[in-house]
Amino acid sequence: MEYFTSVRGELINRARDDLVEMRCALRSAEYEEDDGIVA
Repeated sequence: MEYFTSVRGELINRARDDLVEMRCALRSAEYEEDDGIVA
């Protein structure tokens, strides 16, 4: 059982990191639009 819980924790951590990266990317994209720069 310990193996499965550790794998699950690893997947949750990875998903959380991906969400943080996506959020940062969205924020930087919004700032670029505010500056009048369209990527």
